[in-house]
Amino acid sequence: MENIMPEAQMPIGAPPQAGTTPAATNPPAKNVKRKRGRPKKIMPEFGPEPATETTATIDGRDEGAIWKEEVSKGLQAICARLTALEEKNKAAEVAQAQDEEAARLAKLTNLERAEERSRLHKAAQEALAAAKK
Repeated sequence: MENIMPEAQMPIGAPPQAGTTPAATNPPAKNVKRKRGRPKKIMPEFGPEPATETTATIDGRDEGAIWKEEVSKGLQAICARLTALEEKNKAAEVAQAQDEEAARLAKLTNLERAEERSRLHKAAQEALAAAKK
């Protein structure tokens, strides 16, 4: 019989033979990669069971439904404020454009004003003709 595993043939409690060390006392290799970062996510099918019970209720309604209603009301209020601001900005832009046009017309000489009026009159006539068609 060959001596394949000398540790297995040694009596219990005997000191190890020279040149053999048990695997438990070996230091780990230095180039072993250590796991770093966030642990992997557990797949949903292996995770905890979803709650089958309903959540807390207030006045007979589900708490989640109440929360959704409050969020939707808040979003509607935000949208209303945004539309009001947009309308206000549009009105301000129109007023600014009218002021700029009035300032530009005020700087024109009499001849330039006459040319501008004739140009605007011609554009208005073309718009009327297009509307009639």
